[in-house]
Amino acid sequence: GSSGTVAVINRSGNLRIKVNNYYTLGGSASSRHEQGQMHIPLLLHPDPKSVFVLGMGTGITGGAALDHPVERVVVCELIPEVISASQEYFGAYTNRLFDDERIEIVAEDGRNYLQSTSEKFDVIVADLFFPWRRGAGFLWTREHFQGVRSRLNEDGLFAQWLPLYQLSK
Repeated sequence: GSSGTVAVINRSGNLRIKVNNYYTLGGSASSRHEQGQMHIPLLLHPDPKSVFVLGMGTGITGGAALDHPVERVVVCELIPEVISASQEYFGAYTNRLFDDERIEIVAEDGRNYLQSTSEKFDVIVADLFFPWRRGAGFLWTREHFQGVRSRLNEDGLFAQWLPLYQLSK
Protein backbone atom coordinates (compact mmCIF):
# COMPACT_ATOMS: atom_id res chain seq x y z
CA GLY A 1 0.00 0.00 0.00
CA SER A 2 0.96 3.65 -0.05
CA SER A 3 2.22 3.46 3.55
CA GLY A 4 4.65 0.63 2.89
CA THR A 5 4.94 -3.10 2.39
CA VAL A 6 3.23 -5.16 5.07
CA ALA A 7 4.09 -8.83 5.43
CA VAL A 8 3.15 -11.55 7.89
CA ILE A 9 6.04 -13.94 8.48
CA ASN A 10 5.63 -17.46 9.87
CA ARG A 11 8.75 -18.81 11.55
CA SER A 12 8.29 -22.09 13.39
CA GLY A 13 4.63 -21.31 14.03
CA ASN A 14 5.28 -17.77 15.29
CA LEU A 15 3.46 -15.19 13.20
CA ARG A 16 5.03 -11.72 13.08
CA ILE A 17 4.15 -8.54 11.21
CA LYS A 18 6.83 -6.69 9.28
CA VAL A 19 6.53 -3.30 7.64
CA ASN A 20 9.04 -2.53 4.89
CA ASN A 21 10.87 -5.75 5.76
CA TYR A 22 11.49 -4.63 9.32
CA TYR A 23 10.00 -6.46 12.32
CA THR A 24 7.99 -3.85 14.16
CA LEU A 25 4.57 -4.94 15.22
CA GLY A 26 4.68 -7.93 17.54
CA GLY A 27 3.87 -11.54 17.02
CA SER A 28 1.90 -14.53 18.17
CA ALA A 29 4.72 -15.95 20.32
CA SER A 30 4.59 -12.84 22.51
CA SER A 31 0.79 -12.73 22.72
CA ARG A 32 0.72 -13.04 26.54
CA HIS A 33 3.02 -10.02 26.84
CA GLU A 34 0.96 -8.05 24.33
CA GLN A 35 -2.24 -8.90 26.24
CA GLY A 36 -0.57 -7.74 29.46
CA GLN A 37 -0.04 -4.34 27.90
CA MET A 38 -3.82 -3.97 28.06
CA HIS A 39 -4.65 -5.99 31.17
CA ILE A 40 -2.35 -4.03 33.50
CA PRO A 41 -3.83 -0.55 32.87
CA LEU A 42 -7.40 -1.88 32.84
CA LEU A 43 -6.85 -3.64 36.15
CA LEU A 44 -5.35 -0.48 37.65
CA HIS A 45 -8.34 1.70 36.70
CA PRO A 46 -11.26 1.44 39.17
CA ASP A 47 -14.02 1.22 36.53
CA PRO A 48 -12.82 1.36 32.91
CA LYS A 49 -15.64 1.79 30.40
CA SER A 50 -13.93 3.50 27.47
CA VAL A 51 -10.50 2.64 26.03
CA PHE A 52 -8.35 4.14 23.30
CA VAL A 53 -5.49 2.13 21.79
CA LEU A 54 -2.81 4.05 19.91
CA GLY A 55 -1.32 1.53 17.50
CA MET A 56 -2.97 -1.76 16.60
CA GLY A 57 -0.18 -3.90 15.16
CA THR A 58 -1.26 -7.52 15.53
CA GLY A 59 -4.46 -6.51 17.36
CA ILE A 60 -3.57 -8.72 20.32
CA THR A 61 -3.26 -5.82 22.79
CA GLY A 62 -6.51 -4.17 21.70
CA GLY A 63 -8.38 -7.47 21.76
CA ALA A 64 -7.35 -8.08 25.37
CA ALA A 65 -9.61 -5.19 26.41
CA LEU A 66 -12.58 -7.44 25.61
CA ASP A 67 -11.74 -9.59 28.65
CA HIS A 68 -12.88 -6.64 30.78
CA PRO A 69 -16.34 -5.09 31.22
CA VAL A 70 -15.58 -2.17 28.89
CA GLU A 71 -18.29 -0.50 26.82
CA ARG A 72 -16.21 1.06 24.04
CA VAL A 73 -12.75 0.47 22.59
CA VAL A 74 -11.30 2.63 19.81
CA VAL A 75 -8.23 1.16 18.14
CA CYS A 76 -6.20 3.40 15.80
CA GLU A 77 -3.68 2.05 13.32
CA LEU A 78 -1.68 4.27 11.00
CA ILE A 79 -1.22 1.69 8.23
CA PRO A 80 -4.46 0.30 6.75
CA GLU A 81 -2.72 -2.82 5.44
CA VAL A 82 -1.69 -3.71 9.00
CA ILE A 83 -5.38 -3.81 9.92
CA SER A 84 -6.04 -6.19 7.02
CA ALA A 85 -3.07 -8.38 7.97
CA SER A 86 -4.19 -8.53 11.59
CA GLN A 87 -7.70 -9.51 10.61
CA GLU A 88 -6.57 -12.16 8.15
CA TYR A 89 -3.71 -13.77 10.10
CA PHE A 90 -4.09 -12.97 13.80
CA GLY A 91 -7.79 -13.67 14.38
CA ALA A 92 -6.99 -16.60 16.68
CA TYR A 93 -5.02 -14.23 18.94
CA THR A 94 -7.16 -11.06 18.90
CA ASN A 95 -10.04 -12.17 21.15
CA ARG A 96 -12.81 -11.37 18.61
CA LEU A 97 -11.42 -7.86 17.98
CA PHE A 98 -12.99 -7.70 14.53
CA ASP A 99 -16.35 -9.14 15.59
CA ASP A 100 -17.20 -7.38 18.84
CA GLU A 101 -19.65 -4.46 18.64
CA ARG A 102 -17.77 -2.56 21.37
CA ILE A 103 -14.76 -2.15 19.07
CA GLU A 104 -14.20 0.63 16.55
CA ILE A 105 -11.11 0.21 14.39
CA VAL A 106 -9.88 3.42 12.78
CA ALA A 107 -7.27 3.59 10.01
CA GLU A 108 -5.70 6.88 11.02
CA ASP A 109 -2.77 8.37 12.87
CA GLY A 110 -3.71 7.81 16.52
CA ARG A 111 -2.02 11.00 17.71
CA ASN A 112 -3.99 13.11 15.22
CA TYR A 113 -7.18 11.24 16.08
CA LEU A 114 -6.78 12.14 19.75
CA GLN A 115 -6.09 15.77 18.89
CA SER A 116 -9.18 16.06 16.71
CA THR A 117 -11.79 14.20 18.76
CA SER A 118 -13.76 15.62 21.65
CA GLU A 119 -14.29 12.13 23.08
CA LYS A 120 -12.65 11.29 26.38
CA PHE A 121 -11.50 7.90 27.59
CA ASP A 122 -10.98 6.16 30.91
CA VAL A 123 -7.84 4.40 29.68
CA ILE A 124 -5.48 5.24 26.84
CA VAL A 125 -2.85 2.68 25.92
CA ALA A 126 0.03 3.60 23.62
CA ASP A 127 1.76 0.56 22.29
CA LEU A 128 5.52 0.11 22.33
CA PHE A 129 6.98 2.86 20.13
CA PHE A 130 10.72 3.34 19.78
CA PRO A 131 11.60 7.04 20.08
CA TRP A 132 14.45 6.79 17.57
CA ARG A 133 12.24 5.34 14.83
CA ARG A 134 11.35 7.55 11.90
CA GLY A 135 7.99 9.20 12.57
CA ALA A 136 7.72 8.04 16.19
CA GLY A 137 9.41 11.08 17.73
CA PHE A 138 6.09 12.97 17.87
CA LEU A 139 4.82 10.31 20.28
CA TRP A 140 7.46 11.33 22.81
CA THR A 141 6.83 15.10 22.94
CA ARG A 142 5.40 17.20 25.75
CA GLU A 143 2.65 18.31 23.35
CA HIS A 144 1.62 14.73 22.68
CA PHE A 145 1.48 13.85 26.38
CA GLN A 146 -0.52 17.03 27.10
CA GLY A 147 -2.90 16.08 24.28
CA VAL A 148 -3.34 12.61 25.73
CA ARG A 149 -4.06 14.09 29.16
CA SER A 150 -6.78 16.30 27.65
CA ARG A 151 -8.51 13.19 26.25
CA LEU A 152 -8.65 11.39 29.61
CA ASN A 153 -11.73 11.39 31.82
CA GLU A 154 -11.27 12.40 35.43
CA ASP A 155 -9.36 9.53 37.09
CA GLY A 156 -8.27 8.44 33.60
CA LEU A 157 -5.13 6.42 33.13
CA PHE A 158 -2.52 6.55 30.36
CA ALA A 159 -0.08 3.70 29.75
CA GLN A 160 2.92 4.34 27.52
CA TRP A 161 5.00 1.21 27.13
CA LEU A 162 8.74 1.76 27.09
CA PRO A 163 11.44 -0.34 25.42
CA LEU A 164 13.38 -0.53 28.70
CA TYR A 165 15.64 -3.26 27.38
CA GLN A 166 16.90 -0.76 24.80
CA LEU A 167 17.05 2.43 26.91
CA SER A 168 19.95 3.63 28.99
CA LYS A 169 19.53 5.45 32.30
